[in-house]
Amino acid sequence: MVEGLEDDEIVPVDQVDQPMFLINATRTEYTAIGTVVNLAARVCAIAPGEQILVTNRVHSAVEERVTANALGDFEFKGISRPVPIYEVVALRG
Repeated sequence: MVEGLEDDEIVPVDQVDQPMFLINATRTEYTAIGTVVNLAARVCAIAPGEQILVTNRVHSAVEERVTANALGDFEFKGISRPVPIYEVVALRG
């Protein structure tokens, strides 16, 4: 399993700007778009094997509960600034 995480607000929409498609009474399918979704996908794409990679924003939110190694700043297509990336290596007890 490969994980790439980013944290921000998203707005769910369907692909043709119509009401979300209801599959049944408990499940709806939709698409999330925007910079945060693109960044999460790009972070996931650079994570080989069983790594869990997170952005600096996620790391700041969870740093007291995980052990993580700083991997440096990465540049991603469509993102205007370098993004610090961390590898989560363990949960703290």
